[in-house]
Amino acid sequence: MLVYTQNGTQATAGYRVVICDDHPQMRGGLRNVLSAILGCEVVAETALGEEAIRLVETHHPDLLVLDLSLPGDVSGRDVLGHIRLRKLPVKIFIHTAFLNRDDFEEWIANADGPDGIDEKGTGDVELAIGFTQVLLTEQKYVPLRLIRKFGAHAQGRELDSLTPKETQVLKLAVHAEFDTLDIAQQLNYSASTVRSYLTTIYAKLGLEQHSRSALIQFYYAHHEEVAP
Repeated sequence: MLVYTQNGTQATAGYRVVICDDHPQMRGGLRNVLSAILGCEVVAETALGEEAIRLVETHHPDLLVLDLSLPGDVSGRDVLGHIRLRKLPVKIFIHTAFLNRDDFEEWIANADGPDGIDEKGTGDVELAIGFTQVLLTEQKYVPLRLIRKFGAHAQGRELDSLTPKETQVLKLAVHAEFDTLDIAQQLNYSASTVRSYLTTIYAKLGLEQHSRSALIQFYYAHHEEVAP
């Protein structure tokens, strides 16, 4: 779920983050998503891979947002490998313009790969969803858009990224006769909570068209029957 607030407080507030990207403007955009939208604390930023390793060792952040293409001798892949080899307790979110098929196919099924993967150019809301999932759960975040691009998952695996509550909302949402209020009443949620769940579901499934008809079509394409 796209959880920005919980009892009036951002659920991701206070999580500590290091950003490693060689473009100042990109670092500023990431900082805005992490700080302004999610309430995280960006404790340090750098353009260099070797500096990113040092900052992780010094600040012990919850999350490292890491580009792959970096100046100098230490690439983002080197940073990922070093951190995993040393078993440093930090989650890593790869955010890059230079993702290739070999890396993607290796990382998608590897526990030592990154905890989240996305490409530059992603909108702030979708990126916030990815950061939220990685920070608050143990699920690897990979948008369906990349799964389709690289063809790494078996059909239907994208639905596995949904949490049990998101799946519960989905199974009601694919019944065309249920509107948002019907779903809310069935689950004892507010209508705004249901809308938040649906926004997250659309993003996780890579549905650019945020419509119930697109959601129903997608669901039936991956399930033989639907149980309310």
